[in-house]
Amino acid sequence: MDKSQKHIINKVFLEVHTNSSTEAYHLKDNLDVFLKEQALPYLEAYFNEFQQKLPAKSNLQIEKIALNLSLDRPMDFDQLKVLIKKGVMKELEQKRFTNAISSEERLETKLLHFFKMGSVPWWSDSNALTEFYNEEMVTSLLNSNELILELLRSLHQDLFRERLIKQLDDNQLFELYKSFVGLKIDVDTSIRVSTINDLVSIIKTDNSLSDSFLLVKRYLVWEIALGALIKIDKTKLKSKLFIVLELLRSHTGPSAKNKGESIKNSVSKLINSKNSDKLLRVLAGELSKDIEELRASSSIVKKDSKKERIKADHEIFESKEVIKDKRSLTHSDDEFVLPKENAIHEPASNYYVENAGLILLHPYLKQLLLNCKLLDGDEIARPEIAAHLLHFIATNQEKQYEYQMVFEKFLCNIPLEKPINRDIRLSSDLKLQAEEMLRAVLKNWPEMKNASLELLRNEYLQRPGKLVLTQENPKVIVERKTQDILLEKLPWNIGLCKLPWKNKIVFTDW
Repeated sequence: MDKSQKHIINKVFLEVHTNSSTEAYHLKDNLDVFLKEQALPYLEAYFNEFQQKLPAKSNLQIEKIALNLSLDRPMDFDQLKVLIKKGVMKELEQKRFTNAISSEERLETKLLHFFKMGSVPWWSDSNALTEFYNEEMVTSLLNSNELILELLRSLHQDLFRERLIKQLDDNQLFELYKSFVGLKIDVDTSIRVSTINDLVSIIKTDNSLSDSFLLVKRYLVWEIALGALIKIDKTKLKSKLFIVLELLRSHTGPSAKNKGESIKNSVSKLINSKNSDKLLRVLAGELSKDIEELRASSSIVKKDSKKERIKADHEIFESKEVIKDKRSLTHSDDEFVLPKENAIHEPASNYYVENAGLILLHPYLKQLLLNCKLLDGDEIARPEIAAHLLHFIATNQEKQYEYQMVFEKFLCNIPLEKPINRDIRLSSDLKLQAEEMLRAVLKNWPEMKNASLELLRNEYLQRPGKLVLTQENPKVIVERKTQDILLEKLPWNIGLCKLPWKNKIVFTDW
């Protein structure tokens, strides 16, 4: 086990049977203190000794340890402590050789969990995926056929595939794609890799064009590429291709009509095509032409009216195969929305979250979103941007992985299993509004009025916590620290909050 890693126990369940009501009440009042001050420190000292027996850079993970203990003398906590240690020792010795896993295996487990759930396992830390930026570690992962096969199998899950695209950058996706293709015996490897390499180059051509519609275009390009690889129904692939081409047509300004006609002709030739790679090659050509047109123009020209856009859509979308996707594609001047998938139901579960201290800011959030033009009535108009903004408020960081933003997603009413884009750039105006809000918080908190923004972030906003969704109302639990005595002077209530865009009151136990 790495020296920097802590010994982690996820949950402790303690069930006591006694015939004496006196003993029962005594145990009820004292067992909590016993566990925190005696049993757990005692076990930690043993774990420090035991880890020396493990191979270098390995960890021991045990799903569950169940102990059935009997005391000779009632309420003898010293005996109970020894019995707990003996029981744990026996379990660890038995499982030392079968449950030890390497650092690489742990990272593989974290990656799979993240792409499936949007969070990391309970035993992971806040820097769970930093290893994925390590070139040596990435090479090792991509050489693991077991991991690549599991990722390839999981691509058939819509949410998994969507999160993979939205959370990894193009270089990471390209390396993964090459590994996927390397395991497929029924494809032309050179054609596929060359095609995707061209697409990646086109997408990255001009970073200044990385607005919301290009994020949608990027997502659809990778969706088509991965979908063709795992042989998703070609009707769906063609539908997504139509959407990409429509996005291109609707953002190319005065030449839209001529370009729309040429796109219609190009796509018509593909309707009966059986060659998935041809879809990608034509798409690459259209993307390339689009980039050139966008470069030549100083800004993206919006369509003059909704009526004209609908008329143009009718001219382009003649195939019955794409009617369903066409009707579900909606876009405004500010943001594009992908075709709606099946609703994601929020699971009743508990989550260990970072930045739980953001709940302190609840009286200021509505005005912040109004100032940032992110609120439409009582609904958040652009939830992804709002979530990234809240993360910036807490950490002063941008473009972080989704697992670091679970609480931010919750506050912005984004289903916790729904993937979000990582490549969201916040404008300087949004950052300015965020800092002004933090200054307002300090100004109205007498004991903190002379504190810096970083102190507020480090000591209060970046606090880990537990988000409980198994009760009638959501509940946020934050462990109390010494500096939290200042919360008693906070001029607003943090015990409960009602955000306009959330249906239920959120309770806080701090």
